[in-house]
Amino acid sequence: MQARTGNNALIRSALIVSPFATWPLDAGHRRRTMQMTRLLKQAGYHITFLLVAFEDHWYWRHDEATCEILRGQWDEVHVVYAHRGVGTPPKNGVHHHLDEWWDADLEAMLRNVSGRRVFDVAVVHNVWLSKAFDFLPRRTVRVLETHDIFWKRPEAFRRIGQAPEFFICNKPDEVFGIRRADIVVAIQQKEGVELLHATGSEVITVPFYDPTLEAEAPRLRRRDYLAPGKVSFGFLASPNIFNITGFQALLTELERRVGETFAPVDLVVGGRVGEHVKTTLAMRKLGFVPTEADLYEKVDYAIAPVFDGTGFKIKTADALALEMPSLFSTHSADGTVLDPSVQFDSPAAMAEAMIELSLRRPPISGNRVHVTRARLALGASTAAGAKLFIDSIARRSEPLVIDLSTAHPVSDSLVLQSFLSQIRIYSERRAVTLLLSPEAMRVAARVLPPGVGAVSMDSFLDALGQPDRPNLTVLDVLGRTSAIAERLRPGDTLIWDQRWAGYSSDRPGGVFGMLPVFHSNLLWEPSPMSMRKAIPKAALARILEAPALQRLVFVEGDLGDLTREARARSNWRGTVYVRTDDWTSLQNAIMSLSLRKPEEVLWLAPARGVAFRAALEMCALHRIPLSGMADDACFRSGALPHNLIQENDKLVPQIFDEGLKRRPAKLLVAA
Repeated sequence: MQARTGNNALIRSALIVSPFATWPLDAGHRRRTMQMTRLLKQAGYHITFLLVAFEDHWYWRHDEATCEILRGQWDEVHVVYAHRGVGTPPKNGVHHHLDEWWDADLEAMLRNVSGRRVFDVAVVHNVWLSKAFDFLPRRTVRVLETHDIFWKRPEAFRRIGQAPEFFICNKPDEVFGIRRADIVVAIQQKEGVELLHATGSEVITVPFYDPTLEAEAPRLRRRDYLAPGKVSFGFLASPNIFNITGFQALLTELERRVGETFAPVDLVVGGRVGEHVKTTLAMRKLGFVPTEADLYEKVDYAIAPVFDGTGFKIKTADALALEMPSLFSTHSADGTVLDPSVQFDSPAAMAEAMIELSLRRPPISGNRVHVTRARLALGASTAAGAKLFIDSIARRSEPLVIDLSTAHPVSDSLVLQSFLSQIRIYSERRAVTLLLSPEAMRVAARVLPPGVGAVSMDSFLDALGQPDRPNLTVLDVLGRTSAIAERLRPGDTLIWDQRWAGYSSDRPGGVFGMLPVFHSNLLWEPSPMSMRKAIPKAALARILEAPALQRLVFVEGDLGDLTREARARSNWRGTVYVRTDDWTSLQNAIMSLSLRKPEEVLWLAPARGVAFRAALEMCALHRIPLSGMADDACFRSGALPHNLIQENDKLVPQIFDEGLKRRPAKLLVAA
């Protein structure tokens, strides 16, 4: 989560790694990339779009015009020019190795960016780029948009008598790549079920549907045919081999049947598919058309003559969104609830239906009824899948908000040092936002680790009212979070870290109460170092300016209240006494151990509470001998563990993960 100031305090960030630009939107894979990225944008994510450019002219040169359009679509755009091996046939055998097209330049960029920024979610398009997940922080939710199942493509090519093209991967390699992701996105339910069974991953089905096309549907709702002497059929497609093969097969059948019946069939084709087919029939080739409706307003029926291949057919979804009377191959209708009367399992069957329509000219409305019913179902299943997609990401990346807004760098230095020493470890597992006082913000905000934000309480309270904000886990450190509690909503979690309710309290701290007070990062982490420098020297003068500091003695109450043993040990020279019931002096004395090391520390007070734990850990961190009253259970063994800090460092991720991690169940949306 990129924590900002003002009303953007809870903005989430998404990294999109895609070999497909989201412009021009003249191919299904680019439109699918646009759909899935737009979902995150609409959900409030800050989009960083990383284009691995290799398609078309990108292979040879930079395309600034397209870059300008992409910059208008997304918050940030970066381009890595793919190496010349991307898109080439397999180097060995008939299959590509999973990472055969991996790019060292892309790896270098991901390493560089990940060292300074943390994204809440990363969406990688196509399994051959799934290695990108290896270079992202562990807390980033990894989403793989499959687009297609590549291990199934060779068989589809074999059925049409064509050599496989683009990426061809065997099943074990592809399954391995898919398992690199936390969430796998399929475009139709049948593929989702297959991926779920093959990988055991969390698979979400998000069908393709473009609701923006609905605005153009009214101009296509005609009651009658365009011309009295013919019936026009339109096909809009890219030069995909399955589009070309299916359309050519249909044209061949049509030529035969038109020659036999003299049916007034009129053909209009848009997109580059027309450049790759041959026919003796009259056919208008429009080439590029700005929108689907620009083609379909020139015809009576849309057709989708794609009889083989893999994946969902974008052209089918477009025809449904426009409520365009249509004829579909059975393969193109897969993933919809289209009536069988508008589906055809072969080019011959579709050609015969086109002949019948041209000769009989039945009412167009009868076909449109089936299209409208299928449109409503596809739109609803896409909306349901999209919601589940966003919710699943949000559940895995629920931010942790730590309320330190009333902690002052001087009077509350111990609690600030505690959390700042561990904040890097937390941020590796959760998006973290610190609520800091203005004084603490000035000291620490600029030196926080990547993935940690700092905002004021006022900014955070404003952000709580945003309708698209994520669910939150709020940690109340000092028991002063009533203003937040009043504005939380169902789905949010409030935790109170009761350790800090009293310096010598034995109250349990919940999940965080099991954590050590400090992490060894305390010694070098910039933010706690800045906090230590902010403590006025005068507050530590009694310790720092002692002429020959040999012992630092912590006592409870007045010196006269000590036991006889303690009095005997208190006559040593070079001794500074600190009362444990004076919170400010106590925490300043503990923090001073980082600046000046006495020969020995004596704890002559009850060995309990967060203050004692802090002194114990600080002595272990700086290798300062620590002893206490012989009758205290903590010291009875006569020795403290020397590896205390190492054990603490292991506990932090373990307890943090077990206490806060929510393990989602595997999901599958019925399309």
